[in-house]
Amino acid sequence: PSDTPVMSVSLLKQTRPMFLRLIEGLSHEDLLTIPAGFNNNILWNLGHVAVTQQLLHYGLSRLPLNVPDELVTQCRKGSSPADWERPPDLGDIQRLLIELPRQLEADLAAGRFTEFRPYMTSVGVELADLETALVFNQYHEGLHTGSILALRRAVRAQRA
Repeated sequence: PSDTPVMSVSLLKQTRPMFLRLIEGLSHEDLLTIPAGFNNNILWNLGHVAVTQQLLHYGLSRLPLNVPDELVTQCRKGSSPADWERPPDLGDIQRLLIELPRQLEADLAAGRFTEFRPYMTSVGVELADLETALVFNQYHEGLHTGSILALRRAVRAQRA
């Protein structure tokens, strides 16, 4: 068996706390601000990485997601914070960012992932199996790390 799942989960457990560090010192208003030229805000990006990881790993494996349906609706690809009646709870998202990799690790160890529905991503990468989805998720989270860094700079500049 491949070491890819173990390495991917290990990396996810190491990188997820970085998202929490990126928002240190930002106000709730900062997290909700959509600066000019952007389509979303920092809070959406945080929710989006949690939701996407669940959809890529659990959804494509036909397993129940470990995130609330409302968060999926609010933060999935194609959604917008402009459509929120009320924003998702930051504390809930922070908890999910840390707990979901642990849950993934436990579910992998328990052998829960027995099937996978292949999927073509919006960037043209084919996810043929869970291992590919695990690796692709790291790429996806890296993209959103860059988005959060850019949003943070724009929000701080707008505040100054």
